Amino acid sequence: MDYSKTTLYKCVIVDDDQLIIDVLANFLDQIPGLHVAETYTEPIQAIINIKVEDKIDFLFLDIKMDISGLDVAKVLRDKVRFIFFVTFYDQYA
Repeated sequence: MDYSKTTLYKCVIVDDDQLIIDVLANFLDQIPGLHVAETYTEPIQAIINIKVEDKIDFLFLDIKMDISGLDVAKVLRDKVRFIFFVTFYDQYA
């Protein structure tokens, strides 16, 4: 397959753990067609920046942060095509 003509889908990761961001970003960047455009460890900053950006294709959100990932998703829903929740905690999986 010729990946040079593949559409790049814009991905953003919001997680309060930088190590998780690094692991997930590394994994996503290996998938043809996906591009991690931004990462955030602060949900408030993510909300501020994403509200003024172009539409995001995939948003990867940690559920358990200072501000719940579920609340972040509610605020950003109109700026994102697909939302994936990520978590380290069994009770949220």
